[in-house]
Amino acid sequence: MPDVLRASAYDILKLVHIMATVVWIGATVSLEYLFVQAESAGDAQGLRRLISFNAWLTKRLYVPASLSTVIFGTLAVWQGPWKFSDFWVSLAFVLYLVLFLMGVAFFSPEAERILKVYEESGDASPAARQRVQKYMLLERVDLTLLYVAVVDMVFKPQTAGDLRFWGVAAVGALVLMALGLRGHKKTS
Repeated sequence: MPDVLRASAYDILKLVHIMATVVWIGATVSLEYLFVQAESAGDAQGLRRLISFNAWLTKRLYVPASLSTVIFGTLAVWQGPWKFSDFWVSLAFVLYLVLFLMGVAFFSPEAERILKVYEESGDASPAARQRVQKYMLLERVDLTLLYVAVVDMVFKPQTAGDLRFWGVAAVGALVLMALGLRGHKKTS
């Protein structure tokens, strides 16, 4: 068998880790784009459908993709040349924990609360709009943290003082926030 077709356990674990991450981030970016479009158009019914769809996706896509990301990433560290004490590995675990807690503690219950407000008060309700804006802001924070995790995986900073890593992460975060604020200003 040619060497190109041979893959180590580490290579396979890393591949599945990356594929799961692509699904997780791809879904998040796509949904954020749809949120910004609906918000910019003042489409309250579209926002309602997106909140409902996001709640549905959480159990069927976000949870499996995020769990696969952390499980296969953990196995890749264990199998590969990395150590759990490496700064970038520790940072990845912290980011995952924050993202997971945001999903469990905020996104899932808040989606249910927003849908309840929509049912009680209608699509144009100021209370629903306020909750949706908060939800979308935290979606942007979530996406920014996912971006920082990708930068972490690419640059693999060895210390918290790695300016190259923080510089790239800061530029990306500012771009994502600017895009989010641009969409937000159109509806204000």
